[in-house]
Amino acid sequence: MKILRILTAGLIFISCHNVQKEYYDNGVLKKEFSLKKGQLQGNYKEYYDNGKLKLAHHYYDGKKIDSSMFFYSRTNENIKLKKKWFDDGNYYKKEFYPNGIIKEEGLVLNTNIAVGRWKFYDNDGKLNEIRIYKNIRDESYLNQGYKFNKKGDTLVYGTNFVDISLYRDTIRLNEPMRAIVFMASKFFKSKESKMMVFLAKGSSNFTKNFSNESKIVLDTFYDLTKDTINQKYYKNFDFSKIVVFGKWFDKTGRKDIRGYVSEYYEKEPTENDSIVKEERIIYFDIPIYVKDSVPNDTSN
Repeated sequence: MKILRILTAGLIFISCHNVQKEYYDNGVLKKEFSLKKGQLQGNYKEYYDNGKLKLAHHYYDGKKIDSSMFFYSRTNENIKLKKKWFDDGNYYKKEFYPNGIIKEEGLVLNTNIAVGRWKFYDNDGKLNEIRIYKNIRDESYLNQGYKFNKKGDTLVYGTNFVDISLYRDTIRLNEPMRAIVFMASKFFKSKESKMMVFLAKGSSNFTKNFSNESKIVLDTFYDLTKDTINQKYYKNFDFSKIVVFGKWFDKTGRKDIRGYVSEYYEKEPTENDSIVKEERIIYFDIPIYVKDSVPNDTSN
């Protein structure tokens, strides 16, 4: 009777966890996982047909948690890909070379859109490139980037990067926000390109992913080749690499300055004698704070 009770308890335990297993035709384990109320729960593993681990996930109530790992082919046991999951479904991705050295890493949204600062390495593990992605109209957009030589120095050629600086990140009500764009490295390096900055006009603004871009009335700011008023402040600089821009606010609070930088040049006239503009867009989203007064403000 005691033996019967033990066996019955064991059967109840297995049933609660509902362990599932699948096998290859050669009898080797292919998959193993557990279900709880019809949803994946706990460890999930898949194997190659020689028994080597292929991938591993961790689930809680059908949702991936912790880290997922994917392994190279059945003859190489090194990790190929690792995803660290966050509560919102986004994950941090790390991909590796077959020798185990990291190849690239960065953040991916739960919509499979790469965003933020991504790092790329050579097969010796040295950082050779950084790319900055933005979610633009629900697509991953390569916004900026720069490369490094073997010594770790930033390369000018093969990069595209701008620096945007606010004169102040906190301003008084009815005081203009002022900022400067400096093109550290141009995209069209063999052309005499110029720059413009575009903001939403008045109190309107772009959405976070610029999905309303086609509906926005634009306020345009030109580089110093056309903006002669600000030339006197930057006499020793390349005027085609600098744009000064600003905006007014009539309400207090946090404001998100969204806009984009256009680097452009005019192509040769076509057969119809029309001018075609080639451009490269860099989007930006900068917070600024508007207050009734600014503490310790000694400006006039």
